[in-house]
Amino acid sequence: MLAATFQLYFKETVSQRGCPANSLFKPDYKTNGWLNGYKDYFAHHYQIQFDDSPADFKVLEEIILARNRVQHPESITRDSSHYSFTDLEKLPHPFFINSREESFFYSDIEEGMRSWLIPPTVHITHEKLFFALSEVNKFVEWLETVKKT
Repeated sequence: MLAATFQLYFKETVSQRGCPANSLFKPDYKTNGWLNGYKDYFAHHYQIQFDDSPADFKVLEEIILARNRVQHPESITRDSSHYSFTDLEKLPHPFFINSREESFFYSDIEEGMRSWLIPPTVHITHEKLFFALSEVNKFVEWLETVKKT
């Protein structure tokens, strides 16, 4: 629900601005995901750089990725959602994994040497959910402020 609400926020913001996200940005949305599409849209039209936000952009991206993993599992035989190997190439340190898997995967292995025998489970704890909510809130408050200038 958080990812969907975040996306609706962007759609409404773009609608209120009166400058639709035209076909120029469709490849960005399709290739890099809708959050990066909006990132490019705001940079192009309003010179707003999402990297200037105080929010952790990697966590914002991972909220969407976690939603996609949970809503669109890759296997009918697993009873939980897992990151894909492609996800792990983009996310060397996934945020939404449990502490047991985190300690196992991050123990004494060097960053470039890490290989994943089994992708970790998407595990959203109460604490991580509230941290993610706070990052979205931090980002939205920031964007609302810079939109006015």
